[in-house]
Amino acid sequence: VHNSDDDQDFNISLKSILVDTTIEPTLFDNNITVDNNKDKEGVIIIKNQGNKTAKNITLKGEKWLSFNKANFEIKKGETSYVTFQVHPLIENLNLTDKDYNLNIKVQGDNFLEKQLTLNIYVPQSDVELDTDTYEWWVAKGVFCDDYPTSFYCITDPLVQYVNNTIYKSPPVPYNYTQEDIYNIHKNQNKQTSIIERGFNSVQENNNIIIENQNQLINLTQQVIINQEEIKTKLDTVYTVFWILIVLLGILFFVGILFLLLKLKIFAKGGSDDNPY
Repeated sequence: VHNSDDDQDFNISLKSILVDTTIEPTLFDNNITVDNNKDKEGVIIIKNQGNKTAKNITLKGEKWLSFNKANFEIKKGETSYVTFQVHPLIENLNLTDKDYNLNIKVQGDNFLEKQLTLNIYVPQSDVELDTDTYEWWVAKGVFCDDYPTSFYCITDPLVQYVNNTIYKSPPVPYNYTQEDIYNIHKNQNKQTSIIERGFNSVQENNNIIIENQNQLINLTQQVIINQEEIKTKLDTVYTVFWILIVLLGILFFVGILFLLLKLKIFAKGGSDDNPY
């Protein structure tokens, strides 16, 4: 006997995609380094390898990702470039100096979903979030729900005096594990190595500058010596020139005297032979 009260309804949700084209998304650079609470851009290259226009293309990413395009099309054989932005928001120092894999999904109306994996590295840094952003307040709300007694979440004054209110933070104990101590020493050694390499680089540059200065001084001294030699040679030329001028003058003067003397002797001899 069939009892209608025992009947059950079955709901079936069916999503159908007409696959009539193929896309191939790739990351221009799938390894990105970005500081905490800073922005870094990247590029996704999407090529339509099919024979139909890829329609209603949308990109979805995990936390920290945003894209500059949505609901766009790519004609057959063409390529489109999508710029994305990574903005990590980390409120715990121990979560920096780590790698994170973020999944990016490329979806559309007429092709199969594609997924990319972006690796980002967040260097160790002090956790200082911008308190003017919506994300900062959301992160603070999550933290304070877990640790309501933290000084970070206290909004009421702890110490009150007459006409004077002081917001005093309670002491915050922190237990270091052996791994924490190891990481601290590791980071200190890393920073020391960076400083030493920087110092060596500066010293090498200083040595190069000093060497160039010495070469310039030697070149300047050589130019001065050459100028003095040229001046000495010019002085010698001038002296010889004036000596020649003087000698020529003397010879010219002696020649004139000799000519005048010869003319006088000739004139005197002519007058003695004259009978009249």
